Amino acid sequence: MHGAVFWLANSRGNAVLSAKQASFEVSGEVSIVCIAFAPILVPCICAYMELNPKVNVRLLHFNHLLNSSGEVDYDFILTASRYAPDLGEGERLWVTQPLFAEDAYFIISPRHPLFDRLPENDADFDLAQFSEASFITMRQDASYSDFSGDLCQNAGFVLKSYFQSDDFLVKVMVIREGKAVGFLPRSGLELARSICPDLRAVRCALPGGDRTVQLMRKKKSLLSETALDFWDFALDHFNLPPDGED
Repeated sequence: MHGAVFWLANSRGNAVLSAKQASFEVSGEVSIVCIAFAPILVPCICAYMELNPKVNVRLLHFNHLLNSSGEVDYDFILTASRYAPDLGEGERLWVTQPLFAEDAYFIISPRHPLFDRLPENDADFDLAQFSEASFITMRQDASYSDFSGDLCQNAGFVLKSYFQSDDFLVKVMVIREGKAVGFLPRSGLELARSICPDLRAVRCALPGGDRTVQLMRKKKSLLSETALDFWDFALDHFNLPPDGED
């Protein structure tokens, strides 16, 4: 009986998907400036594009936010509570929606000479044991502040930066080779482990490591029908209530 109920529910779900793909043909473009880690949104975007294959989604580097002047030509900003973009006088045209909260994780490879210092129990982790290690961080500028320095400072030492890179792949590969250690938000661990399967990650329970990932949108009156449709879908994807604000 349960199998029949599941089959019926699954069939109805497939029928709804097929009907939407056939009759509700949304087209156009959605543009998102990414200050937070972009792959956070990838599952949501892929699910949306499965329903709406005629929609083009652009993920833009946060430099686009800095270089933009005059008319705003993007719909959304993916950011986090630690990174408040400077929108100037245009800030009143934007609405911020928290998506989820997450912690920072210390990551290290077995190839690193200090790997044996990492305890098996997360509760016993003391970041100060790695005060001699070189860290790889992302670069600091007016739009982005890497939390690595704050975490090390709160652990009682000054971070030694091996080098800086905005490239997630480069960061994980350097750590994989044992040349540095670093931090990642929880949402980046799955991708990091696909690059380095034997990576060890320990939650860093220090002030300055937690954050809330947020998706900002322009006021609805400034969004296209396609962007509004994506916004409603994203809220549902992250199990958030409908947005009744302008």
